[in-house]
Amino acid sequence: LVAPSIPSPPDPIGMTSPGDLPSAALAEALALAGVGCWLWQAPDRLTISPAFLGLLGLSSENSPSDAQGWLALAHPDDRGSFADLLTAITQGDGKIDRQFALRLQHANGLWCWFELRSKALADAGIVISFSEITQQKQAMAALRDSQLRFRALYNTSPLAFVIWEREGRIVEWNRRAEQIFGWPAEQVIGKPIHRLLLPADHHADFSASNKAMLHSEGEGRFTGPALHRDGRLLHCNWYSVPLYNINGQLLGILSLILDVTPEYLAQKRLEKSEQTYR
Repeated sequence: LVAPSIPSPPDPIGMTSPGDLPSAALAEALALAGVGCWLWQAPDRLTISPAFLGLLGLSSENSPSDAQGWLALAHPDDRGSFADLLTAITQGDGKIDRQFALRLQHANGLWCWFELRSKALADAGIVISFSEITQQKQAMAALRDSQLRFRALYNTSPLAFVIWEREGRIVEWNRRAEQIFGWPAEQVIGKPIHRLLLPADHHADFSASNKAMLHSEGEGRFTGPALHRDGRLLHCNWYSVPLYNINGQLLGILSLILDVTPEYLAQKRLEKSEQTYR
């Protein structure tokens, strides 16, 4: 028997320590990451990276020449924190290591968001990094506005908003649901929706409607009687949609419920009248 030959390992890839990287390569890497830098080596010696100027649409010819000029570009609500940092640097007193969000005005007049971090280095002065977070802030603002609009609709809609888990337990119950069915939210959270709102002889139809919706075989619509707290039977139209997380897992079901009892009773009276007339 001949032992199989074992290939020799490849030569290790030559590694360069961060201190040996060319400064131009470091500057380009920071620019690709959306980060600009200031290097403050003395109160009157400030070096600004081209990447920072590019983030604000500026050039070395049309950029501010001193700290006061840069301070004037800061948003009024953020100017205080920025001014405190610049004062601590230029006067040599106060804490240098800081982190806060800052808005600076772009050359086109719009505001750019930055996460500012400053740190005093042992022998190289003070470095300040500006990481652009404008898109992140805009996304957060859009999400907040969307949530506010949903909450306004949730609280003022003529529809009952009921969110329930796949097992049927109620987790959300808006003000209109309280008005339609007579139950306050704190008394229904955690209760099975079908037992609370549906007569027993309609449980199977309701379950079949929701199973079809979850398997993309139905539109999630259900029409039938619903129970009021005092025992009265209402007639309601249900419009249900599944709620999924970003991984596609089912979080629950949102049911929008419209009370159409007056219209339903009016239609029944009309049908009875027509039958009597015939």
